[in-house]
Amino acid sequence: MRRTVKSFSLKFRHVTARVTVMQNLEQHNFSAFIVFPKAYIAKEYNNFTLPDITAKNIDYASEIAYLQFKDFYKFLDKRMREIGTHNFYVHRIRFRTAVERKVDDFTASFVITRQFYAISENVDGAKYNKCKFWNKEYLSTFNVLFLINFQEIIEHMNRWGFNHKFVSRVIRKSDNTPISKLRMYDAGETIDDLERHPHRLSKHVVDNRDAFYNAIIIHKVRQK
Repeated sequence: MRRTVKSFSLKFRHVTARVTVMQNLEQHNFSAFIVFPKAYIAKEYNNFTLPDITAKNIDYASEIAYLQFKDFYKFLDKRMREIGTHNFYVHRIRFRTAVERKVDDFTASFVITRQFYAISENVDGAKYNKCKFWNKEYLSTFNVLFLINFQEIIEHMNRWGFNHKFVSRVIRKSDNTPISKLRMYDAGETIDDLERHPHRLSKHVVDNRDAFYNAIIIHKVRQK
């Protein structure tokens, strides 16, 4: 008896799969399996099977396979949350700390204030950071898209074998808002590191001004 086989494309929002349905001759039912030929996916995940489909013919079995695979991989149909210029901001804060500088054998502490940035989302008037505060040139909309879509889409992709290369390809399709398009938000907030670590000012240059000037003079003399 000849085995009946049917194959068809199954399109998702983020990828197109290939489904094959075949008749099980001995059990008088059908099996179906799915592959993602153009996706970066681990081999052990790329052959998910429906082993026991009860249907009167292969066309009905194909409809059942279509619905079950669509439900099983429904995260591949979810729309990515994108970064909109109306509700995402470049969030600026100031960070006060101390650094040590050495002049020959003399070491002194200097108070400095740096500016750090993050991408924040506005929700009901409150700003929620979607990445770590860092130098502005290190801000990445790609990283924010990863975080805001992780629970709904990306975590499921990772769980079912789609690797980082595939996830990156999906994110880059939605990475359409450059940092320059986001508005600046500055609440005047300053994080004072010296309140937590006051010992860093134990050799503050203001308290050792004469010794600092003398060290500079000696250093210049040595250079000559």
